[in-house]
Amino acid sequence: MAFRSEPVLAIDLFHKPFMRHDLEALAQTIQNLILISPGTLPNDPLFGVGIDQYIFELLNDTTITTIQSSIEDQISRYVVHDDVTVSVDVKPMRNNNRDVNSLLVTVRLYEAASASSRSEDDSTGVEVGFAYAGNTSTRKTVSKIIL
Repeated sequence: MAFRSEPVLAIDLFHKPFMRHDLEALAQTIQNLILISPGTLPNDPLFGVGIDQYIFELLNDTTITTIQSSIEDQISRYVVHDDVTVSVDVKPMRNNNRDVNSLLVTVRLYEAASASSRSEDDSTGVEVGFAYAGNTSTRKTVSKIIL
């Protein structure tokens, strides 16, 4: 599964626009989609998940299901084509700091034809992980891509 290249607001050693390619570009695009809050882009007010609106809430089963379906919907709408199946798994991560909520988001993308015939150990798809943590006292969110 190929993904297009994405320019970054930086230049490389040869003074050319720095580009992210393939999986790295896909991961950065999905991370931005998850971080951007709906309403941020005036020409498309439905764009974005706005993970920070959820990360400071009680992370119960209802909230986790809402986050999963929102991410799946946004990726299906803005990132991939109709022939790609999107699967999202969201799990709260345990930590010792009571002021921090943490989530692990795993996004799996499979071509629709291979999604119905794949087995659990099949590696024809792409999997990208994201970790999100929110400090309830400072109201700041931190994110990390896990390739």
